[in-house]
Amino acid sequence: MERFALDTYDGGHALARVEWSKGWGYTDAAAWSDEDVLARSVPASFDEGDGGGGGEGRSAGDEAASILERLDPHQLYANASLSRLFS
Repeated sequence: MERFALDTYDGGHALARVEWSKGWGYTDAAAWSDEDVLARSVPASFDEGDGGGGGEGRSAGDEAASILERLDPHQLYANASLSRLFS
């Protein structure tokens, strides 16, 4: 279902954006385990339809990573999922 939504609603007519609190990247084994969805589709969903969104030539995903780094310099809220999404 998620692959259909991300592929079909790609910004041409409508746009699908992931919601951070929901599971994405489902495989038969587990949620958050489809590397293609996590490495490409999820980050790209934040940059589509907004002209890149990040300003200063950065993507919206890069901007989000920069803000998180600035607001959490000691990485109190860091975890493996965020590291994978912002890598």
